Amino acid sequence: MRHTCFFFSILICLFFISCEEDAPPQLVNSVAAKKASVAYTFLSTGQDIVLLKTNGQTDDPVYILETPFIPTFKKELQVDNIRETDHGIAVKLTDGSEFKMLVSGPDSSAYLGSGLSIVSGPRHYKLFYDDSGPLSDPDVGAIQCKCNLNSTQEKCDTGGKGAADCSISGSASGGGSNFQERCSVKCSTGFYACCKGV
Repeated sequence: MRHTCFFFSILICLFFISCEEDAPPQLVNSVAAKKASVAYTFLSTGQDIVLLKTNGQTDDPVYILETPFIPTFKKELQVDNIRETDHGIAVKLTDGSEFKMLVSGPDSSAYLGSGLSIVSGPRHYKLFYDDSGPLSDPDVGAIQCKCNLNSTQEKCDTGGKGAADCSISGSASGGGSNFQERCSVKCSTGFYACCKGV
């Protein structure tokens, strides 16, 4: 009798093990491969185009394209990914479409500007967000990395006359936390990159 009970208990264990192995692998893989999109706010101030996470944190990058004389707008986007290119960024949306923010290039579907700045950190965060989210009219003029006309002269910590791009970063401590400020800019022909201490 003991042998019969032992035999049946082994059969039951094998049955449960074989059921687990029969799970369709494509179902497990499709759930794991499914990526969540990220909500971004895309807006124009009339002089700049800004792309930033709708629920951004201090260390999330904010993208600013200096491009005067563009009508003001504000819209929400679902972004799949953002990748840097030689002349700016390419933004792929979850619907499969893509747009670019560039400082040069022959792409007629891109937003073109004189400079593309990327900033992050608590100081920059306050220029673009308040407690309710992204500001409709952020203080873009206060960022530390900009493009200046070649005909002008300005003191820069990195970059300066002849520089097509520059970046600068710094850290500060407060309240038991270490904060990192970052700022970079790429400029089009006729402009030079100028980055000042963050």
